[in-house]
Order: sequence, then structure tokens, then C-alpha cells
Amino acid sequence: MIAENIPCLTTISKLENDFYLVNQKNILTKVTNRENCFKFKLYEKATQQTLWLTFETDSTDCGLFGSECCNRYDCQKAVDFCYMYIPSKDRKAFCYICDLKKTVGNGVEVIQHLVEQWMCSIRYVKSVCAYYFVNIERIFLSVVSTMYNEDGIKRFIEEYTNAEQNITQSKVPSFIQNKAKKNIRYVPGMLPVLERFFRREILFENQIYQFEPYVSAGGEYSMSFVNGILQ
Repeated sequence: MIAENIPCLTTISKLENDFYLVNQKNILTKVTNRENCFKFKLYEKATQQTLWLTFETDSTDCGLFGSECCNRYDCQKAVDFCYMYIPSKDRKAFCYICDLKKTVGNGVEVIQHLVEQWMCSIRYVKSVCAYYFVNIERIFLSVVSTMYNEDGIKRFIEEYTNAEQNITQSKVPSFIQNKAKKNIRYVPGMLPVLERFFRREILFENQIYQFEPYVSAGGEYSMSFVNGILQ
């Protein structure tokens, strides 16, 4: 049996209006077919957003769900939730990694932090699957926010491109270079990260991962997973 040492959710969660409240961090919860369908309510105080999650499993398949789960050295960069669905037949996991943000695209720092969170969580789900001798079929990345500003991301790319061009031009006085950096809060090495982010992808350990942005209405968003597939 996969993940025998992980507790079922009834031992670590409280029930409210048919939804289990996610009130503990960095604890994996086992989702099985014992009750067929589990419903979770995840509230992120910092962004004032609520995520409604529904998980359905069949037969002897197993799901592992957790909020802000991380390896010991990555806990400052944990995402709001991850879900690993492990079919008993071929033991090839589908992994979902998602974070909640107030807005995306209004600041480079938010994008930088989100990318770092995804990377840390990729390491985490890989370590969990390796521990249970499970291969990973695919990793899905996503972010839920009240606004996803693609125009803002494009503007940052243009600003960074101009700033880097100024930096590489030796004839430009250093005080002008420094001013250009300060005006956009320049972060070295961020231009390729922003360019990939605009294409909705990140590069980590020589592999490209696609991500999907979702926009919440009124600070609420729902996700439903059936046999490891996001509906």
C-alpha cells in the first residue's frame, strides 16, 4: 500500500459545511476511495482568497494532498497546495502545484518569488515520489490570483531589455546605468525568467515546465480533481 504511514484527513482536519478545513501546514493528507469524494476549503489570509478543492478517487488509487508542504530547507518558499495522485496500476504520479497570489504581473518581485516557490515544490514532490518509489508522469504548475496582468509582464520585459542594453554599452555613464536599474528595481538574471514567464513556462534543472494562470472571482476559486485529472 502506498503511503501507509500518512494519516487520513479525518485525523488532522475539521469539518465545516461538508468541507474539511485545511488548518495545518506541511502535513500530507491521504485521499483514498474510502469515502469516494473529499472536499477541502483552503483560505489564504495574506491574499484574502479561498480555494475550494474537490478530490475523487477510484479503486485502490491514492492521492496525497498538503498545504505549504516543503523540504526542510525550502519552507520559506512553499506553495499553498500540492496534490500527488498515484494510480496503483502503474505507480506514475500526476502532481499539481498551485499558489495563491493577490495579483500577478504588477511587480517583478512577485514573479520571482512565485517561480522560486514552484521550483522548491517541484523538488518536494520529486522527493516524496522518490521516497515511495513512484515515478512522475507529469507535473502541473498553476497560480490563482484576482488579476493576471500580461501587459505588466510584457512591460517589465521591455524595461529590463532596455536596462540591460544600457548596461552593456560602455559609453553610458555608470550613474545612468544605476538609475535605470533603480527605476525598475533591477534583478540580475531576471530577463530570461520574465521572457519565459510571459510564455507561461519556467526552466528548472534543464527542464521546461508549463504553468496555467487562473483568475478568481470575488476572491474565490474552485478546482475539482477526478482520478488525478483537473476538470
